[in-house]
Amino acid sequence: MEKLITVNEVAEMLSVSKYAVYNMVYKDKIPYVKVGSTGRIVRFDRQKINAWLNKNSCDKILFR
Repeated sequence: MEKLITVNEVAEMLSVSKYAVYNMVYKDKIPYVKVGSTGRIVRFDRQKINAWLNKNSCDKILFR
């Protein structure tokens, strides 16, 4: 397994705020891992994030 990445790194990858990433974690919308003895630290596997992005990307641009 590669080194796990932080909330800030995922936020940068997605061009969103870290609060948006925490919200996605809270709603189980993004793959994440809880680490530490309390399980309060959140980290991400870069490969799973990339797979999630590929699965959830849209190829069509809709104009209204």
